[in-house]
Amino acid sequence: PSDVTVNGLAKNTTDGINANFRVDHAMGQGAQLRAEYERRSTDRGDLGVGDFDLPERAYDTTSINDTFRLRNTRVIGKKLFSELKFEFTSSQSATLPFSTAPTVRVNDAFTSGGAQMKGGRQDVVFEVATHLDYVRGNHSWRTGVLLDRNLLAVQSGELGRKMLELEQRAYQEAGQPFNLGS
Repeated sequence: PSDVTVNGLAKNTTDGINANFRVDHAMGQGAQLRAEYERRSTDRGDLGVGDFDLPERAYDTTSINDTFRLRNTRVIGKKLFSELKFEFTSSQSATLPFSTAPTVRVNDAFTSGGAQMKGGRQDVVFEVATHLDYVRGNHSWRTGVLLDRNLLAVQSGELGRKMLELEQRAYQEAGQPFNLGS
């Protein structure tokens, strides 16, 4: 009916889970193994509703992050320590609309139809690192190596493109394709 006011408060829901599990294991004198698992999950519902936006404009979001870490720490002497670390993280997020109908906006009255929000994202991060720490007095020095899967993939793509460009230049200089490996 035309005499009913649509604007007002709407209930948005939020549910979350944060869980951490850790196990430490002594592997003899001066050595320790630690395993950790962490999960963070958040679900938010009925977003985008309220004021002049009708309930059909609602959308929900979900995000889940899982992390697994494995760490081996050793004492190599009074002043020298080593650490080997493995970490795997998986992240997912999604936005789901209540309706995919076209949006209809009537100024100073209401907005109906879908929120025009839909999609998701997945990401995986994998790291391996090793550190060597030297302690002297109040100071410590750290050296080590970090292998990052995502960074290696980016660098691999860049090197592949550069190699292809150089290969094409060599063919142009020679005037015809030939076996570069010969």
